[in-house]
This record gives sequence, C-alpha cells and structure tokens, in this order.
Amino acid sequence: MKENRFKDLYIIGNGFDLHHGVKSSYNHFKIWLEKNDKDLLLEMEVLWNNNFQLWGDFERALGDIDYKYVKEKFGKYLHKEHYEIKQKFQGNHPELLPSCIGNHCLEAKLRPIVKKIAHAFNRWVLTLNQDISTLNPNIDLKENAFFINFNYTETLEILYGIHTNSILHIHGKANTKDCLLFGHNKNSMQIILENTNSNECFYDTTIDDFAMWVGYLMKNVDYNLSLVSPILDKLTALENIYILGYSFNEIDSTYIRYISNNNFIYNRHPHWHISYYTEKDKIIIKEFIKTSRLNKNEFTLFKLKEIVKTDLINKDNSSMKMHL
Repeated sequence: MKENRFKDLYIIGNGFDLHHGVKSSYNHFKIWLEKNDKDLLLEMEVLWNNNFQLWGDFERALGDIDYKYVKEKFGKYLHKEHYEIKQKFQGNHPELLPSCIGNHCLEAKLRPIVKKIAHAFNRWVLTLNQDISTLNPNIDLKENAFFINFNYTETLEILYGIHTNSILHIHGKANTKDCLLFGHNKNSMQIILENTNSNECFYDTTIDDFAMWVGYLMKNVDYNLSLVSPILDKLTALENIYILGYSFNEIDSTYIRYISNNNFIYNRHPHWHISYYTEKDKIIIKEFIKTSRLNKNEFTLFKLKEIVKTDLINKDNSSMKMHL
C-alpha cells in the first residue's frame, strides 16, 4: 500500500451486503442451519436456552450464555463420569479429586460444539458469494479509495471490480484459506465474574472450564486492530471516511473508536459520512459521536438508499447534517 494514494477510506459492514440483496444476516444463517444442519441448530438453541438475541445479535449472544443453565443441562452426565473416575482412583476420598479430570470436564464436553459452529459458519459463508454476480452495483464508490471490509464476501471485488490490493478483509474472506473470525468480546475473567456470586463461600471450579469454552467463541479484536494501524498511518492524502452498512454495537464500535482516536487520522480532519438503517441506529451513532474526540461538524448521516448512484461529495446533503 503506497502513501498518498488514497483520498477516501471506506469501512464496509454487513448492511452493505444486505443492501445489495446478499442474504448475510445471522437470521439467514439460522435459516441455512434449518436446511443443512438442524441437529446443530437445536443443540445451539438448547445451550443458549432459546435466547431471543441469539439470531438477532448473534456475536454478543455467544458470550451471554448462562453458566448455571449449561451446568444443569450437563450436570447429571458429568457427575456420573466424575463419580466413576473418583471411585476408581480415589477410593473413599473422592472429594480430594479435582472437578476436572483429563477430558472428563465441562469444557471437554462442550468443545466439539464450538468446532461444529465454526465449521457450519464457514460452510454457510461460502454460499454467500454464489449469486453476487447477478446483483446490481447501485452505489457510486470512489476510485481513489481503500476499503476496510468487515464482510466475508467478495461483493466489492465481484460487483464493483475493486482490486484486492485495495481491500483489507479484516475478518477473513470466503473462498480462501482465511480463518473466518466471529464472536463476542468478553475475556475469561469477565465471563467468570458474570456467572459467579461473590457471596458464595465455595468456588465452583467448573466455572473455569465453562469460561474456557466460552472463550473459544471470542473474537480477537486486539489482533484485528493491529492490522488496521499500519493502514491508517499511510493514508497521508485522506479526505473522507465512508462508513457503509456498519453496526455500532458494543463489539463493532471498538474498531470505529480506534480509528477515530488514531492521532494521524485526527490530525487529518477527514469528513465522516456514516450510513444508518433505522432511527434507533441513528441515535446510537449520535451517542457514539458525542463521546468521540472528533469535531462534531465533521459528520454527515444518511441512509444507503439515499446514495444509490449518487456522489456523496457532490450531493447537497445539508438536510442530513447532524445537530448534536
């Protein structure tokens, strides 16, 4: 990536693909599972206790699984195994044996589920590219631009002819050997604290196994940010940042805050053009901007449908200016 090449930076979220008709929401993933892996779908909905957020806010829900509920579901099975092993190795003192023995622990019983979720997710993502070539490239994208793409698809490459050298697929890309990244943002200590009672006299050691398992479903945001940093430092001609179809939820907003707090970006004072889908999204974005270090006059809000085949720079968007 050469310096002084790109005047515009695009940050592409899943709303961009959905806008073009790609069936890439997590509800679409659920529909795919219903047709292709119903056993896994049922297993997930049992483990997450039919959490209504599982498919509406999938990544966050992955970290919100209830420990007591999971332990209750696996309890009888685990206790039977523990009892048999204790009787074999500890005789009349089973209480001296740790709760987790080799592979006979909560984490080991749940680990295969993580692998099945990841495998199914990869299979589903591979199907998303199949019909992209039949869709309509209905947004004017700048030629002199770099793209940080949070989608796994090749919508930019297939529909818009964007060269791969101008795109960072930060979560991996379908049809490659990339590891596709998805998940929640909680570390093991957060998971333990959320699922334990400080008033309890005894520490339940199986919570460690549970936290380890939920940790497998965590997205490594810090690593992803390390990929973004060198790109930002080379955008010496940057004038505009376009955020298209991006979610400002608890997990994803971390990336935008990192970019907006970057000293190089801050000193360039680019204009931020941010799309929203619902009025609720608009409110969330405004709240985010209030807590950012950027000049409040450097933002414009719009809906993707308002820029279909329209140049954002030349469009009179005074009616969309934000007043905070």
